[in-house]
Amino acid sequence: MMRTRLNRRRAGLVSALLPAICAFTLAAEDPERSAAISRGRQIYLTGVPVDGAPLTASVGDPAMDVPASILKCMNCHGSDGRGKAEGGVTPANIRWEELTKATTSGPAGRRRNAYSGKLLVRSITLGIDASGNRLDPAMPRYRLTHEQAADLVAYLEVLGREADPGVTEKSLKIGVILPPGSGPGSARGIREIITAFALQVNEQGGLYGRQLQFTFVSASAEVAARAGVIRDFVEAEQPFALISSYVTGCEEEIGRYLDENKVPLIGPIAINAADGPARHRYVFHLLAGLAGQGEALARFATQLPKLRHSGALLVQRDGDNATSAAKRAIGQSLIAAGWPAPREVILAENSMPDWSALLRSGSVDAVFWFAPASGLDQLYRAATGAGSYPFLFAPNVLAGPELLSAPPGFAGRIFCSFPTLPSDQTSAGRSEFLKLAGEAPASDGGFSRTALSSAKLLVHGLRQAGKELSREKLVEILETLYDFNTEQTPAVTFTQNRRIGASGVHVVGIDLQRKSVILPSTWVSLN
Repeated sequence: MMRTRLNRRRAGLVSALLPAICAFTLAAEDPERSAAISRGRQIYLTGVPVDGAPLTASVGDPAMDVPASILKCMNCHGSDGRGKAEGGVTPANIRWEELTKATTSGPAGRRRNAYSGKLLVRSITLGIDASGNRLDPAMPRYRLTHEQAADLVAYLEVLGREADPGVTEKSLKIGVILPPGSGPGSARGIREIITAFALQVNEQGGLYGRQLQFTFVSASAEVAARAGVIRDFVEAEQPFALISSYVTGCEEEIGRYLDENKVPLIGPIAINAADGPARHRYVFHLLAGLAGQGEALARFATQLPKLRHSGALLVQRDGDNATSAAKRAIGQSLIAAGWPAPREVILAENSMPDWSALLRSGSVDAVFWFAPASGLDQLYRAATGAGSYPFLFAPNVLAGPELLSAPPGFAGRIFCSFPTLPSDQTSAGRSEFLKLAGEAPASDGGFSRTALSSAKLLVHGLRQAGKELSREKLVEILETLYDFNTEQTPAVTFTQNRRIGASGVHVVGIDLQRKSVILPSTWVSLN
């Protein structure tokens, strides 16, 4: 009797542990299968295998060969495999539980047998279903090697059942890389506003039963070490996504890393905002970077009556690749308006330009300053000595307070750009901000408002994605976002070919007597 009760107790324990054992078995899958699934995922999502070799597909009747990167599986079947109706065509649900059962479909009620792995490969490569019927010509037939076909089937077996990193039934982990102590903005302010917003969301029930969990790390003050800190953080914490993270100085490197690992980043703190998904598909900038601000300043300059078709200088630091996109944007905008191409002036550590000679030449009417603010003093002294005061245009993030110390001769001639200003905050947005933050930061530069905007944008995307959440689904939703009003910053719009949300930049004049900006600003549209 005692042994019987003991056996029953053991049986009950095994029954209770069985789901956990199965879950552990799936999680600890053999490395070869995990690698196959990863390679298959790459083909499904991008149409390009991991080795980068081109894939082709035949589509239509008569058949036409097209790169598989254009006809990738995800386009029609979606990131979850359920199929997305488009243009009168409803692609099949290709989740494994649907493929492996017999079904009846189509207007004629045609019955299809259950798929096996071999029959699925035949369908993908030859366009023949499990019962030997021809599939619709709109279904591409992919030219795959045996290994590629096996990899794709391995991925389809888990499609829709994979949980992306950071996702559990009860929680969703989001990462934030805070600015270093010497970086712009307030790391404390960003942390506090995001934490308060997450608490509010969680108190309201979270997102489909999941509680938001934010994890923070401070970026390295050294640019050379910053990318390593960010990579280590992502690999150690495995967040579902990042928001409002400080990547200034390593935007390109981190953008590539996040794309390779499919980690979304919303609202990075970066001065080099790269547009277009070809650069960094998983990175969404809320505001314009230096390139956008350079373009806005150039457009603004060409509209000033005193500067019609004037000569301009573009000042950059020696070896600074960070402003190369800004240089192109400024040059293109000036030339399009009928100005000559700007003359480039390089600031080097051991030598400075001969500002006196440049200004006395009489050919310099405008200076676009995209260099460290420390060099402005020499320009100011030379201008005073020459009695020649060109118009000066600079992004606030680079020049900042130094613009206020210009000599009186520059009065009415200095303009700077801001990607966001306090005036972007609506009355409802200010009430929301003060409720969460307690008070407005004295000199935050808008970083806390932008952090809150990033968090609100993330939560909006998560709500749209629903319970079956994936990184890819979040990216797809953000790509369709139109004129989303965060109530803290300019409204944002993203598309498949647009990764900078705000449609323009603020340009303000400088009042040298009052040592302040002249408001209201001029909004320069970049559309």
